[in-house]
Amino acid sequence: MIWLAHHHNTFPESSQRYTRSNPFSLNGTVYYINSLFQDEDEFAVYRLHPTTLEVQKIEVLCENFTPLVALSYCIVFSHQNRLIIWDQDFHNLYLATEVDTGLSFRRMQTTGVVPNRIAFAYCMHEGKLVIHGGMDLINIDTFSTDTLELNLKALIWTRRQTVATEEVRGELAKLTYLAEQNLITGDRMHVINLPDRSHFILDLSTNVWTRVRTKAHVTVVESPTFFTYDGNLYLYGGKLHDDPGIIYRFDEENEEWKTVLSSLSTQLPCFFHHVTSAGTRVYLSNYTFMGSGMEMDFSVLEMNPTLFDLSAMAVQNSLEQRALMDEVLPAPIKDMIVASDDLQE
Repeated sequence: MIWLAHHHNTFPESSQRYTRSNPFSLNGTVYYINSLFQDEDEFAVYRLHPTTLEVQKIEVLCENFTPLVALSYCIVFSHQNRLIIWDQDFHNLYLATEVDTGLSFRRMQTTGVVPNRIAFAYCMHEGKLVIHGGMDLINIDTFSTDTLELNLKALIWTRRQTVATEEVRGELAKLTYLAEQNLITGDRMHVINLPDRSHFILDLSTNVWTRVRTKAHVTVVESPTFFTYDGNLYLYGGKLHDDPGIIYRFDEENEEWKTVLSSLSTQLPCFFHHVTSAGTRVYLSNYTFMGSGMEMDFSVLEMNPTLFDLSAMAVQNSLEQRALMDEVLPAPIKDMIVASDDLQE
């Protein structure tokens, strides 16, 4: 595990009109889909170049509908080389695939117990989109504790019957923070309430809810960013806004957070808005809106511990070592290594 870069990007062309960004990856390539908060029929998709780390606007084809409206209440993720968007506000499902010129979108109709809520959490499991809880779209003071799932082949929503103790069920009913998290490790779906850091796990193989009782590290991180990779749950964050972030891994067996990577650079922010992975790299990004348009800061985390000779990092500033790094790092990354550390369990 090694930090590769902290990079700044500005979305070109008419990006000043876009006020929301959702990252996703298809076939090892990172994309950003941008849209307005307002209900205007307009959105754009950008592709991140793997070596220059610059974004390029690509063509969007809408096969059977007018362009998408705002993505502010949409679940955006990829599955089996397709982009999937569940519009929680208007109850529309969109599927997109890569074509020669860009992405081709198609709207699909779903039936069954169609959710009328903004979900607390969601994940993909065995070909199904699973969502838990959420705020009712009609009565915003009403919060659900149900778990629903969409079979992506049959396009039918059904209610998933889950089991929990009375205590855990009562704690789940108190969740009101709409994090829309996508956190799954194996068969375990994680739901983390950011205000009080309460952590719940739904085992999708048994449909049993449990509560994680440890709060170590989570409470001391001011604005935690959670993400998953290769069956593990990670937490990134700093104790204060000015502190370099630290990466922790959740040890499910012992229910504790373990430090795996410490940042030595103040270039890295203490939190990120979005996280997406492509291949062995994790992209953590923040976006801001300036007078010139939407700007993106993102950091690249390499998760493959064998890609670099980490034992030689102490001499990385030597000409010989830098020449070796130049051979494996994209051009804008090779001069921006911000921190490294061996992954020691």
